[in-house]
Amino acid sequence: MNAFKFRSQVGADGLLHLNVNTELANTTADVLVAISRATSELQPVTEPMISEIDSELEKIESDPKYRDFDERAQVAHDKAIAYCKKGGRGDPLGSEPEWSWYWADRAAARFIRPHQWWQQEEALFRELWDLFGARQADEKKPVSRSRISHHLAELLHRHGEPGLACRWELHTHADEVLHGSISRRWGKLWLYGAFGISKASFDRLRKIAEERRAALGTSATPDWSAPDGFPEEAVRRFMFEDEQGKLAFSKALSRREFHLSRPYLQSLMYKAESGKDPGRRFEDVASYLCSLLPGCAPRRNLLDEERVSEYDLLVRNLLPEDSLTSQLFGRHFLVECKNWRKKSVGTAHVGYFLLRMAYTSTSFGVIFAHNGISGEGGAAQALIRQARSRDGTCCVPITVADLKSLIRNRAEFGDLLVAKIDEVRFGRPKRAPGAKRSLLPSGDTTRRRGSP
Repeated sequence: MNAFKFRSQVGADGLLHLNVNTELANTTADVLVAISRATSELQPVTEPMISEIDSELEKIESDPKYRDFDERAQVAHDKAIAYCKKGGRGDPLGSEPEWSWYWADRAAARFIRPHQWWQQEEALFRELWDLFGARQADEKKPVSRSRISHHLAELLHRHGEPGLACRWELHTHADEVLHGSISRRWGKLWLYGAFGISKASFDRLRKIAEERRAALGTSATPDWSAPDGFPEEAVRRFMFEDEQGKLAFSKALSRREFHLSRPYLQSLMYKAESGKDPGRRFEDVASYLCSLLPGCAPRRNLLDEERVSEYDLLVRNLLPEDSLTSQLFGRHFLVECKNWRKKSVGTAHVGYFLLRMAYTSTSFGVIFAHNGISGEGGAAQALIRQARSRDGTCCVPITVADLKSLIRNRAEFGDLLVAKIDEVRFGRPKRAPGAKRSLLPSGDTTRRRGSP
């Protein structure tokens, strides 16, 4: 292996800035070695903090109340979550924003990694990602999350999930640009070395992130709770609305569903409810959710050759091999968005959507309808059932109430679609008298399924 030369200097921000000479690389492994060295040195000087954290973790390990490793891991997990909440020691808007991340990393090294419980480590850092995002949304102030997404990218790459890792690193690069920490270069180094993303692609992602930052405005107190304040927005626009991003998407394919960012989804839904152009904003919600499905890439506002029919979204499954997603939803499926706040979608619109599904030979379709579907005597639902019994076509409605249940129950979008398909095929689940109807299981489905 060729030796790598590094040039480093301490910047005004207190970070060690490192230039990596990647021209000497023979293999991807060479570049990854350089990157791992670089990212390990690109840390603030935090030895006293780490020593204090290690001391606290030793107390947990020696406490007779926690005899098993899983009990110690759970206590450390709960402390990490408590620390990053408002007023906690690791509050990302407090005086020690790094505390939560270092605590989680050191706790994982002590209690989780020795047992190869990497999915528990993934769940912990995904929870931190959402909690940091929630602090940004609640306070409307910037909260950098690049350290968390970079950790997830390293973890998933190490455990054979390069597609998910690449996508997390795209979030790292976007977050670094949004928050002015591009000098860290974690995202750029990994996108180049580990995933082979071209310079043109990550330059384009940087440009989109800079545009999103500019869209927040130049006031002294921009509203960081808007979608433009989240790296998810830059990545969504890059991967599914930009030609360079569409090329990069092939590097981010995975058989697993990508993480649903609840603070970002809430921000999108708020804009769809209260912002300008509510129809397009509702399409943003649908586009984001569909893009999380394994291998799925949405395309917007397609017009057929006869210019008769326009499709809000066409979702393509680009995984080269068959998967559960392609079996359930097909290689292509259509999405219609109706953000009608004062009425539901009637029989005529449902029937026309089913006709377009038949015209395009798609067996699955989704209608995002703010207030659901109606029709006299349940006629719209009857049309859906008839189409299902006639040729296997399955059309499912998704309401705003359903989307709120995703956030409330910490479920994934794929869970919701599967539950809706089951409802069309077999009917609604029977429930006890007085119980509220819910399509989704309560609790953390990440842990239930053992995957994101």
